[in-house]
Amino acid sequence: MTHIGYITDIISFGNIGILDYPIIHILLSIISLTCNLDVITLSMYASPFYSIFYVFLIYLLSKFLLGNQHSLISLITCVLLLNTQNNFYLVPWGFAVFSLPLFFYIFLKYNYSKRPVWAILLIIFSIMYPFFHMQSSLYVILTLCLIYLLNMFADTMQTKSFKKAFLKNTGIFINISIILLVFSSWTTKFKRFFPNITSVFNLLNGKGSSNKSLDDKLGKFSKIGMEGFSIIIYVIKAMGSNIIMFMMSGISLILFIKNYKGYSKIEKNIIVIFCLTFLAYFLYIAVNLNLIQGLKAIGADRFITYASIFTPILSSIFLVSILKINKPFKNTGISIISLILIVSSTLSSLYMYPSTYSVMPSSQNTFMNFYGYSWLFNNNHEHPEILSILSSPFRYKDAIMGVSATKNIPRYRTLPDHFDYYENISLGSSIHTDSYVFISEIDKITYSGVWKNVGRFNNNDFEKTCPDTTINNIYSNKEANVWLVNKE
Repeated sequence: MTHIGYITDIISFGNIGILDYPIIHILLSIISLTCNLDVITLSMYASPFYSIFYVFLIYLLSKFLLGNQHSLISLITCVLLLNTQNNFYLVPWGFAVFSLPLFFYIFLKYNYSKRPVWAILLIIFSIMYPFFHMQSSLYVILTLCLIYLLNMFADTMQTKSFKKAFLKNTGIFINISIILLVFSSWTTKFKRFFPNITSVFNLLNGKGSSNKSLDDKLGKFSKIGMEGFSIIIYVIKAMGSNIIMFMMSGISLILFIKNYKGYSKIEKNIIVIFCLTFLAYFLYIAVNLNLIQGLKAIGADRFITYASIFTPILSSIFLVSILKINKPFKNTGISIISLILIVSSTLSSLYMYPSTYSVMPSSQNTFMNFYGYSWLFNNNHEHPEILSILSSPFRYKDAIMGVSATKNIPRYRTLPDHFDYYENISLGSSIHTDSYVFISEIDKITYSGVWKNVGRFNNNDFEKTCPDTTINNIYSNKEANVWLVNKE
């Protein structure tokens, strides 16, 4: 929702403020002004349309690397797996991730042909990418460094000359230098990146402490009563699609090595895609098992998404090999492919709309919640504090009024557990001043269902609010309620 506020600010004031990845916001603000589209409406459709562009890029890259048959399989696989949150929610980081096939298509075309037009496009994208998203540009830097080292090793072994290998890979070295220079100069402008940099430095020097991500996740599972089989079901629902695609990519790697005929330019490019994918998988596993210090500081939990970007291309090697099976087993092979794709698609859609095994409610926001907060901000003239359970008033304020808005910014705090009815006879007895309370239907559903074992709220707590004389229900749209609570 804050991203909607940034787009609103760019349209209203013509500046990006403190935004550290402005490319997508600027692009969407241009579309909004050019097409006369409401920002909220645009935010609903921008990601799905960009996902279609991503599908086209996967098809284009697959056709360049593997040919027509593989590209069609990649296209079908990609379409069936477009059920993740990044495909539908307004997440600029998701836009940056879905732009990776375009970046590496240009990179591989330059590597293959060395034509000036691809060199110019590559330089432009190298300069622009840090403004898409910091983490995505860091991933690009890591992958380019890995590609450069592998190329240097292979070319040195082939030519028996380090100098010749260096000259041959000068283009990649220049590319890394450009994006690293822009990335470092841009990130050091922002105060909030220094804690991350300091954290990584301290961890590498053994002076800091690092949380074990896997232990953190298991701790969260235990809080909501999930253990054993329930955790396995959750992992299948949350990551089943990724696991299937990873396994197919692994089999594809074995098939590629088995059929490897020489160190041609195309085969080098296919190896690059394998490196991109398996590096991301390694980083994701490393952060969860705490194998490498400092990964938590750069949000390496997100690397599972990077790992899945190119899997439709890699898995096509395995799927096409099944299609090449001779009769009478060919029909069986087609059935196996169909089953794999249907199961993968179903599992990916399960995590799009979280169930009780997804640990947390969906990050979607309904129009009714928007209407509720819009009414509240427009009528909150005396600026009393706002209390809520799950929703963040600041996020809604950003979307409704713009990030740079300086009026109607009330104080915010979380409602006490059980509305403090265990300690006081009314909610008004537990607050310091007259306050607004925002209650959404998702609050009730979450704490009476998926988070029931957390014990913060239950159905009885919400029933007690009905006879509470300090609570005045001043707004309701059947999904969002605004209370004015008088202090006692």
